[in-house]
Amino acid sequence: MMKRLILLAILPGIICPLDAQPWDYPGTIRNENSDLIFGEKVEDPYRWLESFNSDKVKLWAKMQENFLEDKLHAMPEREVIKKRIDRFTTFDLFQNPQMVGKKVYYLETKGGGSLAKLMVRMSDDVDRTVLDPKVDFPPGTNLQLAAGLQGYWVSEDGSKMIYTIANGQTRWYSARVRDLKTGKDLPDEIKALHRIGGNMVWDAGSSGFYYVRFRNDGTDSSATPDGAAVYYHKIGNVGQDEHIFTITETGRWLYNIKISGDGRYLMVEARNGSEVNNRIFIKPLIPKRTFVELFTTDHANFSFLGKKEDDLYFFTNLDAPNGRVIKWNFKREKIVEVVPEGQHAIAAGSQVGGNAIGMFRDHLLLTYTVDGIPKIKCFDLPGTFKYDVELPIDGAVWGGFSGDSGSEFVYYRFLGFTQPSTLYKLHISTGELAVFKKAETGFNDENYITRHIFYKSKDGTEIPMFVTHRKGINMDGSHPAFMYAYGAFGWVSFLWYQPHLLAWLEMGGIYAQPSIRGGGEYGETWHQAGVGRNRQNAVDDYIAATEWLIDQGYTSKKNVVANGGSISSALAGNVLTQRPDLYGAVIIDRPALDMVRYDQFTTARYWVDELGSPNDSLDFSVLYN
Repeated sequence: MMKRLILLAILPGIICPLDAQPWDYPGTIRNENSDLIFGEKVEDPYRWLESFNSDKVKLWAKMQENFLEDKLHAMPEREVIKKRIDRFTTFDLFQNPQMVGKKVYYLETKGGGSLAKLMVRMSDDVDRTVLDPKVDFPPGTNLQLAAGLQGYWVSEDGSKMIYTIANGQTRWYSARVRDLKTGKDLPDEIKALHRIGGNMVWDAGSSGFYYVRFRNDGTDSSATPDGAAVYYHKIGNVGQDEHIFTITETGRWLYNIKISGDGRYLMVEARNGSEVNNRIFIKPLIPKRTFVELFTTDHANFSFLGKKEDDLYFFTNLDAPNGRVIKWNFKREKIVEVVPEGQHAIAAGSQVGGNAIGMFRDHLLLTYTVDGIPKIKCFDLPGTFKYDVELPIDGAVWGGFSGDSGSEFVYYRFLGFTQPSTLYKLHISTGELAVFKKAETGFNDENYITRHIFYKSKDGTEIPMFVTHRKGINMDGSHPAFMYAYGAFGWVSFLWYQPHLLAWLEMGGIYAQPSIRGGGEYGETWHQAGVGRNRQNAVDDYIAATEWLIDQGYTSKKNVVANGGSISSALAGNVLTQRPDLYGAVIIDRPALDMVRYDQFTTARYWVDELGSPNDSLDFSVLYN
């Protein structure tokens, strides 16, 4: 038991050892504070802790930190476990492949470091460095700033590149423009950018780019992003960016920008907060016209895939909860189905990443989920199935597909439970697959097995779950189990690489990840079954997964670690409060736990459509419970 709690103690997050010897924590002041909400008196004695930057809160945080460090330094096993985790962190990592012309760009982080370099594979199969923070930034530059390389976008003609950097752990960042011929940065710099909203798109002539910025300037790292709008920046016009698009209707609007391969159409996908459904606005650029809205419906999700002649191709769940592909032509002004809805869901509705769909060289690549396991399918533009690309069950494509419209190849990154980054090269016409770059971690995955099982939740619904452990274990209930679930935003809960969990497996632990309702494993129907006033279904699914592991002899009561993070932090909090008899510890990463005030802080203000509004009486009763 002690060994398990020691491992937990070095992990990030909030740690609550329920059955360990009580610790004498530093005291926390309780104030007399309460709210009357829809007739319910809600006590809130710790509201003073919301003043993050006050001296009183900083002192409280320092006392907690010092207390934890004192405890950890007294544990001799800590250094041994740290070395195990470091071993699975020290490798060359490859990420974010992008194809532009005949060149392939990718990020490389050497030997477990924090500074990512941008590399390019030339047509002669020689890799060259494009941007190296240690070399390219002037002496005295805060390398923590440089370490936060967020993303990059190379112009279509290959002459320039936008790259973004963040200061430390903040979600705010800024963008710079580099001349790739000279290797020097131009005066152009964009601020007030935030991870939650928007992307960047070069125009067809590579003379400027479209982006999303917020009213905040990002100087306050804890500020809530607000007032998103689409702008156009012409290279050289510093401080004179053109406002392109904003929805004036009340809402928490976020935007994603796309441009057709021929540069004729600018597309804005607008979403109100965490709402799955979106609206599509299109602006003809040749000749220039005003924005018009396509598909005037507010109950479907659309994603632009590409253009062929006068046809625009979209993924949508309109009249198809599992998703389908349609095309739209301005002359016809009607929807034509290309790939009909199938038995399995297309993984394209997630708002937190993991979508992998696209149109390349007159082919459509779509990632389907079969009981939560991803599979890539290729179709031609008339909608005829061409081939499958089988993927291992313990991971998925992360970051989408990247390919040039005229190239025969598409690149993508596979992120797996024991494999942090394998970059693949797919021949779009034949389906032939080759490894482009692969990280070597030193973890011997041949000694471990990932099982894909089903269990029944409280209401009888069958839920899929991944269970990973050492081969040949005894099913005597003696193994500690670590369980994580998400169940929100339609995200398909695939496995991904986490070094501390590899150390956990080596020490004899079990890892379990159920695909609870609220995710996108079975399309939009599955998503809606676990959000808002249906959120208790997700809690029941999590608890039922724990009970199944115990019943099957994997683990036992008080030997299970419950884990959740971000929007699923409340999920972990719920299973703890509803079934404290099951769990020995709880780790909550980046917590949002005050369900009657969560919408007033940081990016959680965009979650109302997912969790419900504290200002609605029925939603409030669910949230307060």
